[in-house]
Amino acid sequence: MLVGHCALLHITILADFQRKLNMAVRKRGKSWSARINWRDANGQLHQMEKGGFKTKVEAEQYSVEQQYLHTKGVDIESNPVFADYFHEWWTTFKKPHIRHETQKRYETNDKIIHQYLGDVKIKRIKRLNWQQFINDVCKTRSTTTVRLLNRQFRACVKNAVADGLITLDFTQGVNINGNDANTRKPVFLSYAEAQTLLRTAMDDRDPTVPSTYIIIAIILTGARVGEISALKWHNLDIKKHTIAIHHSYNSDIKELGPTKNTASYRTIRINTKLIDLLQEIKIDSKDGYIFQEAATGLPPANRTINSKLQVIMRHAKLDKKDFTIHSLRHVHVAILHHKSVDWMAISKRLGHQNLSMTLSVYAYYIDEDKRKSDKEIEKKLDDLFI
Repeated sequence: MLVGHCALLHITILADFQRKLNMAVRKRGKSWSARINWRDANGQLHQMEKGGFKTKVEAEQYSVEQQYLHTKGVDIESNPVFADYFHEWWTTFKKPHIRHETQKRYETNDKIIHQYLGDVKIKRIKRLNWQQFINDVCKTRSTTTVRLLNRQFRACVKNAVADGLITLDFTQGVNINGNDANTRKPVFLSYAEAQTLLRTAMDDRDPTVPSTYIIIAIILTGARVGEISALKWHNLDIKKHTIAIHHSYNSDIKELGPTKNTASYRTIRINTKLIDLLQEIKIDSKDGYIFQEAATGLPPANRTINSKLQVIMRHAKLDKKDFTIHSLRHVHVAILHHKSVDWMAISKRLGHQNLSMTLSVYAYYIDEDKRKSDKEIEKKLDDLFI
């Protein structure tokens, strides 16, 4: 009786769905096809047909599934190529509002998804397919790179869910384990080495060479090179001893852009010596940049700053492979850590989004603190027996 009741219920539901969508199944040769007709909110007629079903039951089941998706607000008619959908999504929603560096990352991922998934349509992609894709890109890319890649694609997939193209996020719960063998590790300096670098830069400074002053400013502020290069005189408050970091300068396209994230939009305190140093290079100009080359009135290119840094490193007799202008932020942290500045204060000063990000980057210093603490604990316990 129960089986008969379920069968009757199935027939009733199917008949109801067929009335709503005007569904029909028919045999075409050796296989079955399902045709679905419906009208949208404007009364426009739509039709969709799919064939290749082995049995009439399979065709009817497909029709019921489509009806269910339709009632859930899913666009059962549209099924774009995912790579094309990603391109349209990021160029429309992201490109007008992101930094040049972020745009280049989207462009790279755009090429990757076209290369790997080609003409695969979005409704064909399942979590298994996505995990296989991620496994493939993990073979030649670092874990961090793949995480950033998946984050961009996941935002796109969430948009597809909101658009009613699909019901589930197939990027959710993916396992990421990239190839970190060739990942460049951060280069840290000791406090003594940081002092040597700063003194050498001070000795090498020339008011006509803004690159050296940028290097000194990063050491004393921990700001990113783009943030320092973007500074204009109105960002400096001499009375309050602060600089307002509200932009980032891209030396490739010679334009100001937004900071890396909302946490990077900040105002930080600076010391008197840095204010005095900035006064040495003050030039009145149309654009008002603090650090500007005489010929252009614009900040120097990153490669120019980096070249100057390598000269200073040689003069300081500091042999550090892969030490770049970004490494100067680590120098600032080395100084503050040595002076026992709180990690939360350091995190805010660097413009990190949260403390955990700071602690993960500077785990080297955390481990160093733990080693010192362990020795102190050991000594204090031994003192009990004296």
